[in-house]
Amino acid sequence: MSFYDGSPGLGNNIGNATITTIRSGDSQNATVYWNSILGSHDISIQIDPENTIIETDDSNNNASKNINVSAWQKYYGNVSGNLSLRDSIGNSMANWNWATPQGNIFISNNLSIDYSNLQALGRKKDGNVSLNNFGLADELLNMTPGCRNATGFFNNNITMLFSTNGTTPRNYTNFTVYGRKIENVAIFNSTNTINFNSVENSTFITGILWDTSKDDGDGDYGDDSEDIVFISGINVNNTGLGNSLHDYEIAVPSIIRSEGNVYFFVELK
Repeated sequence: MSFYDGSPGLGNNIGNATITTIRSGDSQNATVYWNSILGSHDISIQIDPENTIIETDDSNNNASKNINVSAWQKYYGNVSGNLSLRDSIGNSMANWNWATPQGNIFISNNLSIDYSNLQALGRKKDGNVSLNNFGLADELLNMTPGCRNATGFFNNNITMLFSTNGTTPRNYTNFTVYGRKIENVAIFNSTNTINFNSVENSTFITGILWDTSKDDGDGDYGDDSEDIVFISGINVNNTGLGNSLHDYEIAVPSIIRSEGNVYFFVELK
């Protein structure tokens, strides 16, 4: 048996497997491993590809199935702990039990975030509207439909999830980060990404920001290696993915891990 990404051909063979014995009317399993890439794939299988087995009917030796590989990785979990006030040498002066967690979860592929310089993607550093920021983010992450790492199946990139046309947010809200309000943050429903109704009132949402601290002076995202940062508010003990109770839920493009780790940051309030 030969497995292909697309119609059977020499250039797209995923792998091959052999079933040594099978009786008439029986079934057997065959397994190959595939390092997938983002997007939509027609996976096809061909039995006896070299036509070396004598059969009464060769017409049913092919099968195929469409598989969509999502560009998005979802994370969820709980937040707990204590807050301590300490002096410069570590002596504890006061402790508080963080019984009712509030705050934000951030994910970035950068080891540090300049929280005072975060801005909503789709907005310039000064807060004015910026054109096609969402489409540009897709280009920089190789998530543009038709490129090697993505196709245009519904909601598989930043443009389609966060915006209506690459510029205008499909849904948006405000986040307060370390006492500073960030307005017009584009968001989607973390649990059900295809539900665009009243997203700002969803139990868990994912927003998208950019770090303006690396801006070269033009005040716009995209040409200065500025970092994208994903944000989600803490929402204690609510039902989300897997019908389980947790405190946060956030979705990020899996491709941002391509050069290393992703880093989680928590702002406690």
